[in-house]
Amino acid sequence: LGALACVDRKLPLPVVALASFCAYAVGNTAGFGPLTAGAIRYRFYTPHGVEPEDLARIIAFVTAAFGFGLACVGGIGLLVAPDQLVALSLPPELLRLAGAAILLALAALCLAAGRGRELHIRSFALRLPSSAILARQYLASVIDISAAASVLWILLPDGGPPLPAFVALYAVAVALGVLSHVPGGLGVFETIMVTALNRYLPLDAVLSALVLYRVIYHLVPLAVAVLLLALIEARRFAATP
Repeated sequence: LGALACVDRKLPLPVVALASFCAYAVGNTAGFGPLTAGAIRYRFYTPHGVEPEDLARIIAFVTAAFGFGLACVGGIGLLVAPDQLVALSLPPELLRLAGAAILLALAALCLAAGRGRELHIRSFALRLPSSAILARQYLASVIDISAAASVLWILLPDGGPPLPAFVALYAVAVALGVLSHVPGGLGVFETIMVTALNRYLPLDAVLSALVLYRVIYHLVPLAVAVLLLALIEARRFAATP
């Protein structure tokens, strides 16, 4: 909804909800989110009159919002639980300073958006959304990432790091998995989490939780999304004269 508001478009809520679910389910697992999830949004939104340039802005907004959410969650974790993040091999004072810097940068971006400023990348200019839209997107992204991290945290046996520190580790692992361009961050995410949790929990318990997490957070949503997309495309084909 925030991305649509950014381009001044309103679509039926069921369409937006279905498009978002399918896009995230496929993008989270297949990787290359701007392309894979963007293609799905294209199939949902263009029949409702969304122009390609607006769709490009929507995809850019959603991609940036996820990155901002990771940064916000990681910054909060670094600020409130640096002593628990020994896996990062950095002094707690430096981690706390880094967390504060990240949050200040995000706050500055939100204030800049409220003044109608633009980001310039060479010849490309991107007008920032309003502060209200950006703040809501921060909140939505933080809730989404924290909820996903909580799923994995609950699957782990007792004895792991506290939830705030774990959410920060999760954000770092997801970010590095995305940057690796490996589909779903497979292998990269697991390596970081195993390394970080090795001092807390036995290896077999961590690996079991990671496998269950992949099934719950990736495979099940992907299967549901593929089924929904197949049904929607079949209905469109049947309705074509």
